[in-house]
Amino acid sequence: SPRLDKNGNSIRSQEAIKYIVNATNGNMFNQ
Repeated sequence: SPRLDKNGNSIRSQEAIKYIVNATNGNMFNQ
């Protein structure tokens, strides 16, 4: 199972969210 941070959130899902946010921000700047 994935590691959890102190709030019980999946670190893997947090990394995925960061990746999605970065990709979205990059797309906004590129448009």
